[in-house]
Amino acid sequence: MARVEPKQAEQTDERGGFQTFQVRPQLLKSGKQVTELAGDDLLKATVLVADSGGETVVHSHQAMDQIFFVLSGQATFYKNLDDVVAVIGPMEGIMVPRGTTYWYEKTSDENLVLFRAAAIDPNAEHVSPRFSDQLRPRVEPQTIVGKFFGS
Repeated sequence: MARVEPKQAEQTDERGGFQTFQVRPQLLKSGKQVTELAGDDLLKATVLVADSGGETVVHSHQAMDQIFFVLSGQATFYKNLDDVVAVIGPMEGIMVPRGTTYWYEKTSDENLVLFRAAAIDPNAEHVSPRFSDQLRPRVEPQTIVGKFFGS
């Protein structure tokens, strides 16, 4: 059976701004890929897939609260270079309040699939200060043809 590409966020005026989406990102051989699912000026929803690494620098977001929810795999979150805050697996999450210094990495064999909801303060400057050198080189994402999360 042929796999249909994941639907992008849909918004129609006749539905009053409602947006529907599916969480069916393509799985990866390497790298990290972020797919926007839905959002507006205050709230964004994305899904992140990582086969290697995760974040590449210790940083913070001064105007954004974030919730990360693991759908598959495992992620370790840190508040500085080596201070572990949490290790979360499937159906577990973490909230990272605005201004909090953090980074995360994939700590499982399978792809890490994270749902992320981000609330943006429209009255604050959206800056993301960096607090470390690059932790690892950025790896270009390479997809696994025909392999999607949830199928």
